[in-house]
Amino acid sequence: MQQASQTPAVRRRLRARATQVAARAKATAARQGLRQLSADIRVEEGTRPGTKAQGFQRPYARVVAPGAAKYERGTSRFDKYRLMLRAARAVSSR
Repeated sequence: MQQASQTPAVRRRLRARATQVAARAKATAARQGLRQLSADIRVEEGTRPGTKAQGFQRPYARVVAPGAAKYERGTSRFDKYRLMLRAARAVSSR
C-alpha cells in the first residue's frame, strides 16, 4: 500500500487536483478584487511523516495562501469570501 501511494502517478494526480483548485481560487480572488491574495495562492507538495505505529508515509499536494484566513472566515474588517472552500467544491464536483 505504501509503495502504491508513493508512485509518480499518484503524485501527479494530487498535484493536478491541487493546481486546479489553486487556479480556481486565484481567478475568484482576482474577480473579487483581492489581487494580493490571488498572487499569494500556491501549491505545496510533500510527504507526511507517517503514524507512530505503522509509519505509513503519504504524499500530499495542498493549496496554501499566507494570510488567507481573514478572507476565508471574515473578520470585523474583512468580508467572508470562502474562496478556497468554493474552489475546492467546484473542482470536486467535476
